Parts: sequence; structure tokens; C-alpha cells
Amino acid sequence: MKRLFAIGFIVCYLWVLTLGFLSHTLGYGKHAHPLMYYIVWDMFCGWNAYANQYHIVAEGESGTYYDATNSPWGDVYPHGDLERLHYDTLTVNAKKVALNYIRQTAHEPIRRIILVEEYWAKKHDFPDYLWNRRYDEPKEKYSYFNKRLEFDPDGMVLAEYPGWFQRQSSESIYSNPRLLAEMRKNRPASGSFVVNQGGGGSSSPSVSYPSGN
Repeated sequence: MKRLFAIGFIVCYLWVLTLGFLSHTLGYGKHAHPLMYYIVWDMFCGWNAYANQYHIVAEGESGTYYDATNSPWGDVYPHGDLERLHYDTLTVNAKKVALNYIRQTAHEPIRRIILVEEYWAKKHDFPDYLWNRRYDEPKEKYSYFNKRLEFDPDGMVLAEYPGWFQRQSSESIYSNPRLLAEMRKNRPASGSFVVNQGGGGSSSPSVSYPSGN
């Protein structure tokens, strides 16, 4: 009986493991059920060394800027002491939250709303006693801010910008002279191919090619 139980457990374990691996590889059903969180192969691969929060800034017609990050009636805290806005890492619902804040408060006519990302190193979230045991330098938190979205009070997107990590990746490439030289060297020829058919039916067409750089 014990042998059959062990065999059944191993078979079920391998089946669930294979299911999670295939779901991740094929990108199918990863979010079909909350329990998929426990069997998808890359359940912890999204960790990074930076923490982030969002800020909502509303610009009035007079040019005055308003902090609309926190609602006057109180925010929702799904887990711990962090507002729900900061859990929207892909900014899927951030615009809805911002528009709800704007529509439920009294203010001058709003021209545009700006969603700003704030990033800082997670090590600065250590308590002071842990920081002093781990690091010799003083604890000086430094934040990086990145504009992510601009939209009007009707929800129409005016401008969209890449996330902070994407921006850092691009800047690391374009600030490297060697990589820029390789890009220019391996760049395909620019311009278009012009084909002149000519007048005679038997004559072959003449093709003019752009000069390479």
C-alpha cells in the first residue's frame, strides 16, 4: 500500500510540474486560476533589486499642479500598508484609478494627468539597525523618477513613455560608443529600390540601388 501511495504521489507531482512548465513555455493558461501561481515554473522570476511606487500629478488650466495620488476618502490597501495603485506594475488600471480621483474631487478644470514612476534600491527599505550591521556607508535613499503616461480627463492617452527599466536599457546601449559603432556598421542600406521598366517590351528593366554608407 505504501509503495502504491509513493508511486501515485510521484506521478501526480511530475504531472503538475509538467503542466506548469508547459503552461509557462506555451504561454497558455498561466492566469486561468489563482492556483496556477503555485505550479507555473517561473513563479518567482520577476524579482528585481528596486522597489517602486506611482504618483499621479494633475495639471490645471492655470498651470497649477495637484497631487492626486491619494484620494480624500481613503485608499484601498489589499496587502499590508501599500495602496492598490502601487501594485499595478504594468499600468493596466492606473489610469482608471487616476480618473476616479479626479472626477470625485473639486478643483479647477484639469488639462492633463501625468503618471510618474518612482524607483529606489530595495536595500534602503532595511530598518536602521539592519542597515548599520550590513553597510558601512550612511543610509541615504535616492529615488529615480520616470514619466510613464499622459492623458486628459476623458481618459484619452496623450503620450506614453517606456518604463524605467526599458529606458535604462536603451540609455546603456546608446551611451556605449562601441555598440553604436557596431549598429552603424551592421545597419542595412537605407533608402528604397527604384525600378524603371523602360519603354521596350524585350528590354530588361534598369535598377538603381542606393549607395551604402
